[in-house]
Amino acid sequence: MQTVLSFLTAPLPPLAYTALGIAAVLLFAVHGAYRGIFKMLFGITSLILAYPLAEPFGFALRPLLALDYFPPMFHGVILATIGGLVAYALLWLLFFLLTILFSLDRTRYGWDRAIVMSGGALLGGIFGAVIVLILSWFLLIMGSLVGSMPSLSATTIQTGEEKPAQESSMKGMILLPARFIAGHNEAFRKSALGIFAARLNPATAKFDTGISVATEVMKNPKNMEKLIEYEPVADIIKKDAVQNLMKDPEIQKMAVEGNIYGILNHPATKKMLSDPEIQKALENIDPEELKKMLEK
Repeated sequence: MQTVLSFLTAPLPPLAYTALGIAAVLLFAVHGAYRGIFKMLFGITSLILAYPLAEPFGFALRPLLALDYFPPMFHGVILATIGGLVAYALLWLLFFLLTILFSLDRTRYGWDRAIVMSGGALLGGIFGAVIVLILSWFLLIMGSLVGSMPSLSATTIQTGEEKPAQESSMKGMILLPARFIAGHNEAFRKSALGIFAARLNPATAKFDTGISVATEVMKNPKNMEKLIEYEPVADIIKKDAVQNLMKDPEIQKMAVEGNIYGILNHPATKKMLSDPEIQKALENIDPEELKKMLEK
């Protein structure tokens, strides 16, 4: 298990990530040319429409599903997943019937064939580029989050001088995605694809700065004093929702341990962040300005 983990989490040269991204876009384009513009258009439309239809379809099917076998916290995800699959299947069937009805799948020749294939390649390439960008943004955001967890980062970057303690195969499999992201995080950020994705979505940079600020505060208690002096933060701390969160024993314990991931995923934190007053106050915080203040 440790050998497999070391292999999967070993970072690649930055150029390799960009090459993989370009290769993925080209594969989507080739696939689009093979399918043609009509099938690609119908396929992409089905995926887009399946998203808003997932929830209503899921709840419509709820009486037919035995959700009692699963924890209540997973019910929403299960319903949305099943609803999305059903919606996509029905849309696929609808477009399949339209293809037959209008003979869109007929054998084409000459310019007709060239237009259909080139249109399919263009749509496939655009769709592939969007998928690659979304995946890149996911890696950037999750990389910031996972990077704030020393235990995962330390396990990933060990060079073999001291072997880590053995852990169960089940635990290793559960932590594998997080360790995979931690292992490739820095190298991916240095790649042309990572830099391009970060520039296209400023939210990833804000999230990265926010996580680094939170990590610095947890590592150095003196930074907490600086943080409280920052006016927008001081206003938020005075809110009842934040005061209740800070008094939570579990939150206090995770703060001492520096468990940022645990704090962010704790129900009390999610409840606090959903408070309209807190959301409005958070908009007044400039992560870059806050980070510079802590570095003084």
